[in-house]
Amino acid sequence: MAIPATLDWQIYDADGRRKYLNRAETIRFLEAADRFAPLYRALCYLLVFSGCRISEAISVRLHQLDAEQGRVVFRTLKQRKTVFRAVLLPPEVMDMLLALVPGTDGRLFPITRITAWRFVAAAMEVAGIGGAMASPKGLRHAFGIRSVLEGVPPGTLQGWMGHTSLNTTMVYVQAVGAEQRQFAERTWRGLLHRPMTRAALRASSPTPWRECG
Repeated sequence: MAIPATLDWQIYDADGRRKYLNRAETIRFLEAADRFAPLYRALCYLLVFSGCRISEAISVRLHQLDAEQGRVVFRTLKQRKTVFRAVLLPPEVMDMLLALVPGTDGRLFPITRITAWRFVAAAMEVAGIGGAMASPKGLRHAFGIRSVLEGVPPGTLQGWMGHTSLNTTMVYVQAVGAEQRQFAERTWRGLLHRPMTRAALRASSPTPWRECG
C-alpha cells in the first residue's frame, strides 16, 4: 500500500519501515527499563508516558512536578517564545519521579543528552528492538500513535506533544489511518485471490437459460 507523502518524513523511513514502536514493543521496552537503576528507569517511563522530547525530559526540575494534579510541566522546545505545557502521568510514573534526588543544578536527571540517549538505546537493545524506531524519537512517535488510536482529539494531542502547528499533529492521525488499512488488508489476504476448486468454478459459471425455470 502506498504511504501518504506527508507521512514520509515523520513516521516512516525511506524504505517505508515505521519509525515508531507498536504496543507490544513498547511493553518490551518498559520491561527492559525495569532492569535499570531508578534514574534511568524513570527516564524511560517518562519518555513513554509523556511523549516528550529527550532534551525536555532531562531538563525537568522537581518544582515542575505537580503531584496533586498528577502532571509534569515541560518547557517546550522548538518554540520562538518560552512556552510550558502540562502533561498528565500515571501515578506510578509520578512516584518514580518524586523518588529521584535532584542534581546540584536542580534537574531530576542530571545527565547529558548523549548519556540519556545511550541508556534509551541500551533498553531498546535489551528489548530486542532495532532499526529507526529504536530511539527516543521512536517513543515520542509511539505516544502520538497510541493517543490517536485511543481517540485523543488532535487539538489535545497537539498540546500534549508541544507542536507549534496542528499540521504536525495530523501526521499521526494520517498514520493511524494508513496503519488501520494495512491491518485490514492482512485480514483479506488469501481470501479474494485464492485458487478455486473445480466445484467452485462450476458454481461460479453462468447457468444456461434453458436450465432455468
